[in-house]
Amino acid sequence: MGVGAQGPPSRARALPVAIAALSLLVGCTTPPGDPRAGPTVGPAPTPTGTPAPSVLRVAASDPGSLDPRDLDSHDDLLLASQLFDGLVAYRPGDAAVVPAAARSWEVEDGGRRFVFHLRPGASFHDGTPVRSRDFVAAWSRLADPLAAAPFGFLLERVQGYQRFQRRATEPTLAGLRAPNDRTLEVRLSQPWPDFVSVLGHPALSPVPAGTRGPDADLRPIGNGPYRLVGELLPGEPIVMERFEGYAGTSSELDRLEFRVFEDPDEAWPEFLAGELDVAPIPAAVLPEARSRFGDAGVVTLARLLYCGFNQLDPRLRWRRLGLAASLAADRGAIAAEVYGGLAEPATGIVPPTLPGYREDACQGACTRDEERAARLVEALPRRSRSFALDYARSDVGEALAEALRTQLEGVGLQVRPRPHPEREYRALLQREREEFFCLTWIADYPRQQALLEPLFLSTSPDNHTGVSDAALDRMLIRAREEPSAAARQELYAEAEEAALRRMPLVPLVWFRSHLAARPDVEGFAVDPLGLFDAARLRLAG
Repeated sequence: MGVGAQGPPSRARALPVAIAALSLLVGCTTPPGDPRAGPTVGPAPTPTGTPAPSVLRVAASDPGSLDPRDLDSHDDLLLASQLFDGLVAYRPGDAAVVPAAARSWEVEDGGRRFVFHLRPGASFHDGTPVRSRDFVAAWSRLADPLAAAPFGFLLERVQGYQRFQRRATEPTLAGLRAPNDRTLEVRLSQPWPDFVSVLGHPALSPVPAGTRGPDADLRPIGNGPYRLVGELLPGEPIVMERFEGYAGTSSELDRLEFRVFEDPDEAWPEFLAGELDVAPIPAAVLPEARSRFGDAGVVTLARLLYCGFNQLDPRLRWRRLGLAASLAADRGAIAAEVYGGLAEPATGIVPPTLPGYREDACQGACTRDEERAARLVEALPRRSRSFALDYARSDVGEALAEALRTQLEGVGLQVRPRPHPEREYRALLQREREEFFCLTWIADYPRQQALLEPLFLSTSPDNHTGVSDAALDRMLIRAREEPSAAARQELYAEAEEAALRRMPLVPLVWFRSHLAARPDVEGFAVDPLGLFDAARLRLAG
């Protein structure tokens, strides 16, 4: 099947280097500011002779919203994932899709039709049964063009999405159907057998039909293992308690307390004092913290920093230019000196924590070799050896630009750093006027596809290099339509290597999560998206 007009789901949210770097340094949420810790919230007094409730205390930032439609930041997603269950979840360790709100499903019509069977007895926190119509309503609400939901693009391949975007009068997405309370049918506009892998995203959680207004933000009603206690108030702790009516496996934790910090580094002293159970590790103490608390919270994320050459500019289209830049880059120095150890050198696009990862997908091209890089530069036309380095202005952006300028000029390239305010930088990318530019790409689901299609498929709006390769397009589409998971992973790995042989973009580093959990928190595991499931945890003793 050829490339159609409809490209892959578009995040349209590739992060400028400045934003990505800041968000990692502050726990993947908001820029640092003045510390503002919420007041301590403790469990209700325990009657004499009864066990004290088990309470997990976690450092967080203020969520923008916990309504699935409006989730945006990393902490929004983390908190919402405790309150809501999507159709599926991701198994710790290998990111396999496992049942959640759906107990089973069938893939039909070559990956165009999916039938989900909901778990019997499931209810929302207000006691309302979870029905298939609630998913239809929630997904249609997410796709509503008038809502401008950050993750509405996840539904782009559902049949009728484009028409729904043009005509807000349509009541629901045409590709969604609820023939009865426990059956949900989904039709796609293109074959995608692995569509189920997207459905663990918290934005695709159900909400009671008719949900609207400020109550959805202040008092979200979920269907997950925990329910919200009280309202969401700026700067105040966010308290959740175990939902006794949960249809899945009940959590051993009675209560979750997310204590709000505007500057997450301020949480570290409280963590060391035993006032918090989980907290972000400041970059300056990362090695010491890993030695003391282990690596369970320090995981390679599906989050890639890359710099790309604009392939629409004939001067910058040379394969040897991308290869020379890649061979000149000192990824270890960038990870250590620019990002303070919160990143690791990338040897490809897909990180080792995702299924289908192939070791050294760059095939040696991501290992520094200044002599080879200099020979490649000598073979370039002179006008192709000089270009602007476009990036979003920030302290971290400046540090990255200076490191790259020094490394690339060391092999004979001439680099002109050209910083931009964030809004101007985004506009530059939209106008396709960038030259050599840097962005961070964040995968929204734990699959190779979530990084490869957006960055390399010619019809993708997030393909900011503008690379257009018919053979590569065919490889990516063949991989997407492949029904076998093992064969699909192999096809994507081959597509990754093919893309990196052309090298329109230079992968630099993968970012890491940087969380610590106290030793008595058992079962703590961070997934490649940077999330953890509190319902799987227990407190020793």
